[in-house]
Amino acid sequence: MKPLREIVNLPPQGRRDICEEVVIATVDAVRGGYFNSIKPYSKHYKAVKTAGEATPPGVSQRSTSGKVDLTLTGDMLDGFKFLRLVKDGGLIGWDAVQSEKVEKNADMGRAITTETNALLPPVKKYFDKIIDTAFDRNAAKVSGHRNPIVIKL
Repeated sequence: MKPLREIVNLPPQGRRDICEEVVIATVDAVRGGYFNSIKPYSKHYKAVKTAGEATPPGVSQRSTSGKVDLTLTGDMLDGFKFLRLVKDGGLIGWDAVQSEKVEKNADMGRAITTETNALLPPVKKYFDKIIDTAFDRNAAKVSGHRNPIVIKL
């Protein structure tokens, strides 16, 4: 079977749009508390953060949530962006300053993205649903059937 990139040839803007949607879905999942059940904050850090005293003097603290939202000042997740198009897709990530924070969180068991797991499970589930829905809709248009088409493998 051919790789998906050989079957679907997305124009550059389409690849960019998908990358930007991945960024939005990832940030929403993280700020929504995805890591709560995986690696909660320590009791001390949670107390300091919820009291609004986790940043150095003069640095604004955006979040006082006790849930693991990886948002203290907001800079790290705000810095997660579409970077550029590459041959078969797009590159998303952080600048060097924010990358250090990302690596530190990964070292603490809160890896947002890795080479082997590019998408967080809720982000993958979100995109799987979009792809399945689009496939079903397009298959129905092509076949003229409203009912699902069953393909036995």
